[in-house]
Amino acid sequence: MDILAKLRFANIPSWSKILLFGMLVLIGLINTAVFFLGLTGLRDSWVQASIQFLSVFLPVFTVVYVAMHIQSGESALLNSIRKVYLRTLPLALAQIDETQAPFYDAAGGRRPKRETKSQIVVETNYLPGQIDADFLIRWPTHKRLLIRLEINFRRINFNLYLTGEQIARILKRPPLSVEELTSEDVAHQILERLGHSVSGASFAEAKRITLADQDVAYQSGYAFNDRMIQRELGGKSYYCLVAMKTVSPQFNWEVTERVYFCFDLMLMLRAMIDECPEIADVVPDAPALGQDAKAA
Repeated sequence: MDILAKLRFANIPSWSKILLFGMLVLIGLINTAVFFLGLTGLRDSWVQASIQFLSVFLPVFTVVYVAMHIQSGESALLNSIRKVYLRTLPLALAQIDETQAPFYDAAGGRRPKRETKSQIVVETNYLPGQIDADFLIRWPTHKRLLIRLEINFRRINFNLYLTGEQIARILKRPPLSVEELTSEDVAHQILERLGHSVSGASFAEAKRITLADQDVAYQSGYAFNDRMIQRELGGKSYYCLVAMKTVSPQFNWEVTERVYFCFDLMLMLRAMIDECPEIADVVPDAPALGQDAKAA
């Protein structure tokens, strides 16, 4: 683990950062004064000592300056989750529909312009400080997809919300009882309908790599639970496909790790919709997240 990662994990009080920085600034000013006094007083030993001290002082000052601008402790971890939920993930999910653009000469100067804003709306019920949040992806065609994420530092839980009516359409069967909907058989049948989009995933009984055995850049595939779970959201009952994914320790600090995860999730959801369009429910008015009860 490098020094920056250690500083991020350390819970350094703000007052200590400011105090240390102030002391270094004071020492730097004193050293500067010694240097100029040596020059004006023709004292070579003072100038030489000042230059030697500066060669040690500058690296220390740089490290302290960087440390002052690094968020550390619990607040830094929660802030990285906030960035995923409010910035990176909505940006990725807004691209869930493939862009239809004409072919053009890549070496030419004329290129078609991309639409400035996606027509897809991404809503969330995330509150600062939480590690979990639901996301409602709404299309202009009144189609919508509801998912949930729970980011627990190294492990991420993913939920795909489905209504009983959706499950009946997916399996092309009459409405099922609660016992049937939460059975292993139904969960496996739905995952089979999703086809290639989850072909790289495994089921919960599969052997998982322990955190200690993982490479620092390791990101696992999704391991799906054998049964769906029941959830209520906005006064409406849902049945959720649940999957778990392990990410690297750098996920919380590195932008590239977070971007990779969010766009990988978007591509998986896009493939799921292509394989099984029924998972994206069609609602006439597509109410905002948490307003289903009011609409009813």
